[in-house]
Amino acid sequence: MATRGRKPTPIELKLLRGNPGKRPLKANAQVVQQTEAALTDNPPAMLLEEAHSSGKTVRRDGA
Repeated sequence: MATRGRKPTPIELKLLRGNPGKRPLKANAQVVQQTEAALTDNPPAMLLEEAHSSGKTVRRDGA
């Protein structure tokens, strides 16, 4: 049988959105921290050279 209703929103999203429902968040919930790789501007080494150049273009235009 399928579960009823919508899946709960992850706590990380609730925190990013400023807790729109204003309901208390679980105190014992584990919040996933971003890694250093996600915070740097350097692309991962596994990408091809074409992906490196297009990633720089996207970052310049989007940021």
